[in-house]
Amino acid sequence: MQYRFGTYASSEGFGTFLTPILGMYYQSEDKRWEISASLPINADINYHVSDDWVTGVAFQAFVRTFSLDREATQPELYIQMSNIEIGPYIQYGLANESILLRLQAGYSTASYEVFEEGDTLPIRVSAFEFGDDRNLLNPEMTGNLFLRFGAVYRFSLK
Repeated sequence: MQYRFGTYASSEGFGTFLTPILGMYYQSEDKRWEISASLPINADINYHVSDDWVTGVAFQAFVRTFSLDREATQPELYIQMSNIEIGPYIQYGLANESILLRLQAGYSTASYEVFEEGDTLPIRVSAFEFGDDRNLLNPEMTGNLFLRFGAVYRFSLK
């Protein structure tokens, strides 16, 4: 069992983004159960069904902002992308777990909100926006189901 803590901070289009992080890593003695979490950003809980197969649940949440093309829009605008994803997965390991193939399904709350540059928040701490009186320029979006296939290649640094 390992514990970790820290803070993530960035400057975004809406102002300062601050996230306290509380984390842990746990692996059972028989190495079947594994938990890796850095909340509120991500978490993964999985069970090794066999040497090659793993099943689990993964969670991730993030916020980013992007400026729109300054020449194309007047006034200047930015997009705030907020996304929370959660869902179960199955994973198969090949070549001594050097290659991982993962199939995940779940729910995503992805939203893309458009605001005018300079329309900011006093501060945002994790998922909480304090004093948000910004003028949303596009309609609100709702979440959707997702299906994702991914492949990871891992190599040894020995």
